[in-house]
Amino acid sequence: MAEPFQYPSSKADLLIYSGLIALEYETKLADILVDQGKIVSIHEPSYVTRAKREINTSGKIAMLL
Repeated sequence: MAEPFQYPSSKADLLIYSGLIALEYETKLADILVDQGKIVSIHEPSYVTRAKREINTSGKIAMLL
């Protein structure tokens, strides 16, 4: 079961989240947990394509912003 959507809780969350949703034209691409300015975890819905999943796990998140 999918977790409920949560609005970003900090400026860092908002910046990363905004960069990711742009890829999917406002479709949620991933839930990201940020702690002290660092990405702690990325949870992706099952419908995210393999190519986008590889982008997320490659450490190139900054390129999406």
